[in-house]
Amino acid sequence: MTFRIGSTPVVVHPLTPVAFAAMLVLGDTALALSLLWSLAVHEYAHIAFARSFGYEISALRLTPFGGELRLVEKLEPRAELAISAAGPAASVILAAATALVADIFPSLGGALAPFCATSLLLAVSNLIPAHPLDGGRMLTALLLCFFSESAVRRFMALTGFILGAAALLGGSFLLIRGQFSQFLVLGPFLILSAQRERKTAFYALRRSERKKTAVKGGMGARLLAIPDDMYARDAIRLFAPGAYNVLAIVDGELHMLGQLGEAELLDGLIKLGAEATVGEIHSAGLSPAAKTILPRPNTS
Repeated sequence: MTFRIGSTPVVVHPLTPVAFAAMLVLGDTALALSLLWSLAVHEYAHIAFARSFGYEISALRLTPFGGELRLVEKLEPRAELAISAAGPAASVILAAATALVADIFPSLGGALAPFCATSLLLAVSNLIPAHPLDGGRMLTALLLCFFSESAVRRFMALTGFILGAAALLGGSFLLIRGQFSQFLVLGPFLILSAQRERKTAFYALRRSERKKTAVKGGMGARLLAIPDDMYARDAIRLFAPGAYNVLAIVDGELHMLGQLGEAELLDGLIKLGAEATVGEIHSAGLSPAAKTILPRPNTS
């Protein structure tokens, strides 16, 4: 599900409505409302820090445990570390402020308790070192200072699978004992994210190999006409291994919308994920060439 807040596209993770529906079915409306408020503060901190570093936000992906910013430019490790840490820090501050208000006004303690607990839980859960949680992004930023991107992403994918399986087993055990736990949502969420990270590691490795080939002796170029709604992962299968592939992006009427280089397509897959279309990567403006979007011809 996708909608827009102003000019920013917001992509909703499939497990997000499931998590909120479970809370409502279980009659925990206060928890659902407190989670919405906590997520809003958490994500605003990420957005504010990203903009303070001068990054432009191209999209926001909402998950049950927070949001995932998609930026036009690639994040530097130091900036990613600070932006990722901003969310949990804001959640801790919100929890502390809520607890302080409840202490000053004891009559509000019952109403504010879910907000305090949810903010603290959101901060702690986001420190789990697995993608796309903030803890995983902070760990990735640190590891990228010492290892290649493809190696780091393979490691993070394995970590996500292990932690996701552990959370799913723990949640299943608690459910057998009659207790519903967020681990039942966290487990599948981390496993699905780890699968996505594994694909990203493959694209990062392929990009690195292609750069080495070009540096060694150069290569010829090959132009391909690709519809803008084709998945980028499918477009890669059409690439010729011995040439640098350039995509001419066309609409349903075969009008040319612009072009995208092989390097930009791989960067887009790493940045936006395997479900991104060629048109989405082109519109994201991941390179100076990609930012030039040709106007659609007037067919009226």
